[in-house]
Amino acid sequence: MTRTQPLDGLRVLLASTSRPDDGAVVAARILRQLGATVLAAAHPEGRQYDLALVSGEILPPRASASSVPEHLARVVLSVRRCEHDGTDATCHGSPILAACRPDVVAALTGAHAAVAALAGIRWQRSPGRPAAPALRIEVATVDVLAGCLGDILPRALCPDEQPADAPNAGTRAERGLRVLRCLDGYVGVGPLGDDDRELLAALVASDAPGDSDASGDGDASGDGDASGHSVALLDILLRADATPADPLAGWLGHRTRAEAVEAAQLWRIPMTPALSPQEVAGLGAQPPAASDSAHQCADAAGPFRIESGPLAATTRSPRQLVPPARPLSGLRVLDLGMVWAGPYAGRLLASLGAEVVKVEGPKRPDGTRRAAHTACPGVFADLHQGKRSLVLDLACRDGRDLFLRLVASADLVLENFSRRVMPHLGLDYPTLAATNPSLLMLSLRAFSPAGPHADHVAYGSSLELATGLAGCPPGGVPTPSSVAYLDYLAGCYGAAGLLALLIARDADGRGARLEVALEDVAREVRSLTHGAEHRAPGLSVDEAAILADSHLREGGLLDGQRRAPRHAHLARAPFRLDGIPSVPAGAALLAPAFGAGSRAVLRRQAGLSPDAIDRLIRAGVVVTPHRRRSTNRGSAPTNEVRR
Repeated sequence: MTRTQPLDGLRVLLASTSRPDDGAVVAARILRQLGATVLAAAHPEGRQYDLALVSGEILPPRASASSVPEHLARVVLSVRRCEHDGTDATCHGSPILAACRPDVVAALTGAHAAVAALAGIRWQRSPGRPAAPALRIEVATVDVLAGCLGDILPRALCPDEQPADAPNAGTRAERGLRVLRCLDGYVGVGPLGDDDRELLAALVASDAPGDSDASGDGDASGDGDASGHSVALLDILLRADATPADPLAGWLGHRTRAEAVEAAQLWRIPMTPALSPQEVAGLGAQPPAASDSAHQCADAAGPFRIESGPLAATTRSPRQLVPPARPLSGLRVLDLGMVWAGPYAGRLLASLGAEVVKVEGPKRPDGTRRAAHTACPGVFADLHQGKRSLVLDLACRDGRDLFLRLVASADLVLENFSRRVMPHLGLDYPTLAATNPSLLMLSLRAFSPAGPHADHVAYGSSLELATGLAGCPPGGVPTPSSVAYLDYLAGCYGAAGLLALLIARDADGRGARLEVALEDVAREVRSLTHGAEHRAPGLSVDEAAILADSHLREGGLLDGQRRAPRHAHLARAPFRLDGIPSVPAGAALLAPAFGAGSRAVLRRQAGLSPDAIDRLIRAGVVVTPHRRRSTNRGSAPTNEVRR
């Protein structure tokens, strides 16, 4: 059974412009894809709505959600370009807004508005909550964009930040994507960790002139030693200041995009073709097969693929009998997300009050986590603010059993591995649902599970190339954005889908699994401009634009007084729920140190005694800050835990 409409029965009133690139319109479309009924303000019905979505472009200057009559809806959300105390007209001068394409602005704003709206609806419906005035929610586009700037924000705000091109600086996420020429166009390579560079050197060397499968009499020099070529390539690729362009140029020069990508993906190297919107449309021109029911219903449901879980023996009862202080208070989340998309989904849930546990492996730290002694934590702090850190070896039996013990009392599990990883660990959805039938699970993927590249690995920056969203100047090189906004957008879609399923579970107690692919999210963005080709990249913000944006400085989103090495740069979530704190009073804006929460999580959520935890630490199954295994070169996860 597939539950495709978790918001069935939810009534939404939309008051907006008719433009598809209006953020309120995008939010309404997301809610409609999840099953809500959306009516235009020109044709309202008499009874109260669950939600009123209001575009700031139709509100009077300096007006906000409080301007909308309270009797219309229990939750009123307004979408503005700036904070409600500034007008949209003056906000047009924002350097950040000017550096973003309208389709990307609308997509990011609308997805965040959908998350905030669903959180507000659940909070209004929470058990024990008395009848109350309408909840007012403000979503400011400038805040949304500033919260999705990746490592550019830390570089602008952190005085101790090391330059990205300094020797041995940064993480995999900061090493960037390379766009390289091949026989019939371009491919995107990366971001690359040290393990990827080794594989890339081996791949190129295996097909070098003089290799055993080459035709003719071998290398003109007479030695034909591919192993020596591999060592030389590896030396180049592993240099801190090297790019893969030179050693790859010859290899790519006699291969088409399809041939190069297929060869690299066999080695689990993140390489994607650079495609134009017309090429992407041509690839998707064939209708799905009649037997592919999942793909057919996905068209109406947008990027959301939902699988219902087994019926629970009893309806899950809330952990609290008093109204929650925040929309997701009391909710337990196990966050297995790595690098960008998964961690951002967890970050949004944490900002709404959920208790989020960041789970990493002893030898698999997150790809954005920096060394403990680094003065500035980079983007890791912003993606993991408000979470706890648990370091647990899921590859061993004791670690797997302990994770299932945590699942038994959890509400949500999220991950963005490649689709073979969780089954390989023995932690696929049927296994987790057998442990906890009420569990909700989010799986974020690079490519659509219904498409030909379902098993390929990629990151959001390279997906921009593969889905026709990169900038393409006439006769020039395809240009991806300076930030992997598709990762942020997919994480936001995943959070919205989880909140919709949570609202449904509150009613029937039934768990479910949600799958969202970045490729499908990109299709949503592409539809805002009807697949038009773009000359400029979707997002081209730099440090100067951040520092010059007065709206951003005055809006209270940024924390200007960083007091600790793990301190986040964002002071709150990119939306405001009136009367509900985004960050609890007195809370430190810190990212979790590696394994700092291991003992507390295992004691509180798994019920382990101190002696039992000590035994697991001695066995290397659990890691605390005082007992950390040495990691692989680089701070990125290996190929086994990539999307």
